[in-house]
Amino acid sequence: RSLRPCSPPCTLHMGENMGEGYGALLVTYKFIVSFAVVKVITGVFMHETFRVAASDDALMVVQKIRATQRHLKKMKQLFTRLDTSLDGKIDRDEFLEFMQDTMLKTWLASMELEVENPNLLFDFIDDGDGAVTLAELARAIARLRGPARSLDVITLAARCQDLRERLIRLENQAPKTTTTSCTMRI
Repeated sequence: RSLRPCSPPCTLHMGENMGEGYGALLVTYKFIVSFAVVKVITGVFMHETFRVAASDDALMVVQKIRATQRHLKKMKQLFTRLDTSLDGKIDRDEFLEFMQDTMLKTWLASMELEVENPNLLFDFIDDGDGAVTLAELARAIARLRGPARSLDVITLAARCQDLRERLIRLENQAPKTTTTSCTMRI
């Protein structure tokens, strides 16, 4: 009876009118709610910490350097696997031979590079000399993987506009009869 004046009214009511099992249930409920509140507060702090860390310029530079180093390491592994002649270059035959391997295609797909046409991919990677070096491979794969970047789309649009203007100039320079006959064929 000496603790009664210090107890909240709901506790007094439970102690007098309900069994002890409800007391254990109430303690469990308070524990779970307190734990949930602490977890929510921790989550808010973690979210804010990650947000601030993501906007830190020095951290972003370090992460980009590390990502580039990881990419170069993966490209060295790929290059070593593809260069069966050990001449420091991958020719089209070596490239096409390994592009038949489903594991290699899956590995490239996991790096966000879908290979549907290996010949076309080789042409994109090669600088025109018929063989691919490690530097060409690393640079091209980094550029080709993933979705199109906005800069790529803008460059493509500018090139299309340039081609359109050239075609209009050619059309204006051509005799009118040629233009008419071409229009009728289309």
